Amino acid sequence: MALYGLRWHIELNLRYLKTQMRLVQLECKSAAMARKEWVAGLLAYNLIRAAMLCAALNAGMMPFQLSFSAARQHLQRAWEEFGHRPARPAQVWVRLLFLISKSRLPHRRHARSSEPRAQRHLCQPFPPLLGSRDQARRNLRKYQLKN
Repeated sequence: MALYGLRWHIELNLRYLKTQMRLVQLECKSAAMARKEWVAGLLAYNLIRAAMLCAALNAGMMPFQLSFSAARQHLQRAWEEFGHRPARPAQVWVRLLFLISKSRLPHRRHARSSEPRAQRHLCQPFPPLLGSRDQARRNLRKYQLKN
């Protein structure tokens, strides 16, 4: 079960890498530029994960308890404000780590119910989602009751 949990975190990290770092579809036309865009995305991703690790260690928690998207937004804001304020870099870093450590994921008490594997984007291997998610959930429950 522990290995499955680690595998789940790997899949989440790949999803974050593609969606949050906007690497699902590369905009360049040459293989060399695609490689550069992918490496730049990986570097930015690793910078965010490193900041999350530092924040988690300072707060005495696990990095997986922190929100990746909130950490990315805090880091982006700090980067944009870096040259505009006369603050010392060490102070900016400490404040950034504090903000990231406060961006915790919600603690879920109950396991989530299974969701239908259908997406609105047709480039995915799952069937297209037609109608609402509520209707898809009802259809999934009917299918599960038959089996």
